[in-house]
Amino acid sequence: MTTEEQIRRQDSVRYALASTRIEGLPITPDTEALLDAWARGEISDDELFGRALSDVVG
Repeated sequence: MTTEEQIRRQDSVRYALASTRIEGLPITPDTEALLDAWARGEISDDELFGRALSDVVG
């Protein structure tokens, strides 16, 4: 992953978390950790969405 991509992902995570907080919705530590792992390039887009969906659906 390029530095530019990592910066873009970090910005996306900050925006998503801020937006969620403004809406008054809860953010679990697990969700933050998952998003941080994605921002660092440790997991793929598909893995992020799959794991997030499984957390919601159960």
